[in-house]
Amino acid sequence: MRDFKKSWVYIYEGGKIIVDKKIIKQMKEQNEISIELLKAKYLPLILYILKSFQLSYEDQEECINDVLLKVYNSIENYNEKTSLKNYVALITRRVALNYIRKNKQNPLFYEDMDIFGTYDYYDSLDWDFIIKKLKHSEKTLFYKHYYYFQSIETIALESGATYKSVESRLYRLRKKLRKIIQEENDYEQK
Repeated sequence: MRDFKKSWVYIYEGGKIIVDKKIIKQMKEQNEISIELLKAKYLPLILYILKSFQLSYEDQEECINDVLLKVYNSIENYNEKTSLKNYVALITRRVALNYIRKNKQNPLFYEDMDIFGTYDYYDSLDWDFIIKKLKHSEKTLFYKHYYYFQSIETIALESGATYKSVESRLYRLRKKLRKIIQEENDYEQK
């Protein structure tokens, strides 16, 4: 079997390996087959994230199509320091939040959970690098709440902690993330 670099994430599709770099290359060449490759590989992740938003089946289908199209159309803006998986997840969250805002479906709840804000600035950050600076427990909390949009109640139940405890940990985590991002900005400006 071939030796794949660790940065290559792959799955099997009909006996063939789908590599992120292949998907990105196909997208940059404007090959529409790349949308099907992207869907084959990342549909479970997209559905998992959309499930947290409690959208109807039709709304989910519309969001899935929007996500795939947005990834395809914005691949030139993709920062290769970040994994394609994180890029797809970020776009999925943004599409779902925009859909909820547009249709006025309980927007306040999700506004509080969107640490990434609505600015394109956050798209350019190297989130893999930033997340690596967190402790394991902080990474777990980050992914559960901000990546998969689990509620504070769900996290508290799963971890056996109180609501207030999880809320405090999230506050400290946001504060730490802002500090890490600010340090990165200061370093890049030098």
